[in-house]
Amino acid sequence: MKAFLIAALLHVPAAPVSETPNLPVYVTSDTSALHRSRGSISGKVTGMARSTASLFHVSLYEQGPGSRRRLVQSQPLNHQRGYRFENLPDGEYWLYVGTQAPTLIEAYPATVRVRLRKGQTLFQDVELR
Repeated sequence: MKAFLIAALLHVPAAPVSETPNLPVYVTSDTSALHRSRGSISGKVTGMARSTASLFHVSLYEQGPGSRRRLVQSQPLNHQRGYRFENLPDGEYWLYVGTQAPTLIEAYPATVRVRLRKGQTLFQDVELR
């Protein structure tokens, strides 16, 4: 009965094994455990110019083979909440902080490389000055 309830909660579609992603499967009544093998990267906005955070966006790229990078997600920077990328698999990532238009305000660091490991939460704050 528990297995049926878990499958019903997850709404897992039936698919051939070759089409299912390589995600770990946990059998538990606590659905929060399903994402323990994934990590997150987040940060807050600091600095004298933090009220201008809405001018900036944060982009997360996954490091591919060689010098290739793949855009995972991009989101606006928020002076109250900062930013957060969740449910990320292990890997090497690049964070880029930029604007759509030129500004005298700088983001530091504007580019940073991070290595995310299983279930890890990384914090990288952004200073606007």
